[in-house]
Amino acid sequence: MAERQAEVHGATATSPVPLGTVQQVFRAALAVSGVHKHVSVHSLRHSYATHLLEDGVNLRQIQTWLGHNSPALSRRGAGSKPPFSGALA
Repeated sequence: MAERQAEVHGATATSPVPLGTVQQVFRAALAVSGVHKHVSVHSLRHSYATHLLEDGVNLRQIQTWLGHNSPALSRRGAGSKPPFSGALA
């Protein structure tokens, strides 16, 4: 008997969670968090990358984890603090 892969909000073992689902969950969490600054899923992604870089993680590894195909994409903002730095701390 073949095992079925369980789907969680549209994700499977071979496909990511749909962006719309991620955004809906993020907005719901933001609404109850009390944070009143403008932040987005992209803000979290940028903050995560910035913290990894500050902690000494290799830039190429961060690029791989974030799915960047071009080193130029990540290098553009590498090492710079985002304008919302500390908003979620």
